Amino acid sequence: MLVVLLLPVAFLIAVSSNHFILMAASLALLLLTELLNSAIEAVADAVTLEDNPLIGRAKDMGSAAVFVALSFVTLVFGEALYRYFVA
Repeated sequence: MLVVLLLPVAFLIAVSSNHFILMAASLALLLLTELLNSAIEAVADAVTLEDNPLIGRAKDMGSAAVFVALSFVTLVFGEALYRYFVA
């Protein structure tokens, strides 16, 4: 949902085509990371539903990767909004 909302915003506030491509790429990275995290969780649940510390670590690392990608989107769009409204 976030990508559907932010992609038109990126088109409106981008100052150049390269700026738009960076914003769209950050959204694509977020989608890719979320898909990989979902795949890791699905495979881990298919292997066993019992409590396993290694599977728990794998799920935590996948969630951390999504957090990093979301932080990157926030940084890129924050800079774009700053540039659009302040500078």
